[in-house]
Amino acid sequence: MRKEISAYNQQNILPVIWEQRYKLDAEITVNDKTEIDRLHAEQKNTGKA
Repeated sequence: MRKEISAYNQQNILPVIWEQRYKLDAEITVNDKTEIDRLHAEQKNTGKA
């Protein structure tokens, strides 16, 4: 069952997520992207990712 769920996610869920992500990336500003990168780095350093 786990393999089926993973396959479903790969075929149906992830493509939609990535499509929405590309749309978002096209709309946000450089400053916003910089802030997001900073926050991701901060999360990674604190172990709360």
